[in-house]
Amino acid sequence: MSSNRASTYLNYLVFAISPILGFPLMVIEIYRKNKSSVVLISLLLALLSFYWVPPSYFDKAHYIVFYEEYKHLDFSSFLSTVLSKKADFIFYLILYLCASLNIKFYFCIGFITFITSYFIHDFFFKMSSIFTVDKSTFIWFFLGITISISFAYFFSGIRFYLAISIFLKSLFYLNTKQKKKFIFLFILSVMTHFGTIAFLPAILLHSVFKKKARIIKLLFILSFVMLFITRELLLSLLDFGFFGEIISHRINVYLDESDNVERQLADGSAYFTIKYYLAYCFHIIALLFSVLNIKRNDNYFLIVLVCLMTVNIFGSAPFLFLRLSLVANTTIFFVLLFLSDKNSISKFRRQTILLIVPVVAILFLLDVALFLPSFSKYSSFTDFISLFSVFFENIPDYPPPTNG
Repeated sequence: MSSNRASTYLNYLVFAISPILGFPLMVIEIYRKNKSSVVLISLLLALLSFYWVPPSYFDKAHYIVFYEEYKHLDFSSFLSTVLSKKADFIFYLILYLCASLNIKFYFCIGFITFITSYFIHDFFFKMSSIFTVDKSTFIWFFLGITISISFAYFFSGIRFYLAISIFLKSLFYLNTKQKKKFIFLFILSVMTHFGTIAFLPAILLHSVFKKKARIIKLLFILSFVMLFITRELLLSLLDFGFFGEIISHRINVYLDESDNVERQLADGSAYFTIKYYLAYCFHIIALLFSVLNIKRNDNYFLIVLVCLMTVNIFGSAPFLFLRLSLVANTTIFFVLLFLSDKNSISKFRRQTILLIVPVVAILFLLDVALFLPSFSKYSSFTDFISLFSVFFENIPDYPPPTNG
C-alpha cells in the first residue's frame, strides 16, 4: 500500500471518528489536490444535510411526507401513482426504495446529498486535471465552488441539485469520445428533474456548430434581447406542444404567473429580493466577462456561451432564471474563470474575480443566515464531535409542510 493511499484511508478514519478533527485534514487534502478531498467535503455536506430540519414550507419538509406515504405502497401502486404523473421520477424512486427497505429518511437524504456533492466536486476535480493550475489557485477554486453552492436550494431542493450534478457529470463527456456516457447521464438528469432539459437546445447547438464558433457567438449576443422581454412574450415565442402533455405542463408551471420567486419578490421578502438581484448581478458579470473574451474559440468556452444563452432566454421567469443561473454561473462559468490552458488565457480574469467575490460572499452569508436558525434549533456543535452520533442519537421529526 502506497503512503498516499494509507494517508487517504487515515483521513477517512479520522473524519469518521470526528468530523471536527477531520476538517483540517480535509483542507490539507484540498491543498494537495488529492481526490480524497472530494469524498471528505461530500461527507461534511451530507452530515449537515442529515441534521438540518427545514421550515415547514421548504421542499425537504414535503419529501418526508412523500417518504411516509411510500411506506404504505407496493411497487405496482407506486408505479401507477408516480410514473403516470411524473416523467422525472428517479428521486422519488430512491425515496420509495428507502421507505420500502425501512431506511430512515435522514440517512436517505444524507446519501443523496453525498452523491450530489460528489458528482459536483468530481466534475471540477476532473476539469482541473485537464488544465495546469498551481495549488493555491486550486484551493481557492475548490472552496469557491463549495461556497457558491446555494445551501438553501442544496439542502432543501436536493432533487434539482441531484439532477444538476448528474448533468455536470454528463457535460464532462461532451467533448470526449464517450458520447454514450454523455447521452445516458443527460437523460438520467432529465429523469431526475425536468428542469435540466432547458439545456438541451444549448447542447444541441454546441454539438452542431462547435466547429463554427461564429454562429454560436452571434446567437449568444442576440440572446441578450431575451433579458428584456416579458414572460407573456416568451410564452408566445416558445411552443412546447410537440413535447407532449407532461412536458408542456411542466414548462407552463415554470413560466406561468404562479412563479414562487416572483411572489416572494412581490411580498417584499428581503432574502429573495437580495438573492435574486445578486444572482442577476453575477449573471451580468459572467456575460460581460464572456463578451470581453469573445475571441476565444476553445470548446469549453463555447459550452459556457450556450449555457449562459439558456439563462438569458428564461430571464423573464425569475424562478427558472435563479435555478438555471445556479448551473451556468456558479458552476460551469467558475471553471472558465479559474482554469485556462496556455492557448486560451482569459482577459480581465482577475478583475472579474474581484467583482464576483463580494457577490458570492453575500449570497453565502444570506444562505447561512437562513440555514442556521433551523439547524441550531434541532442540533448542536456536539453532534459533530463524533460521526457515531448519527447512529445513536434521536433526530427530531420534521414539522408538517405548509403551502406558505
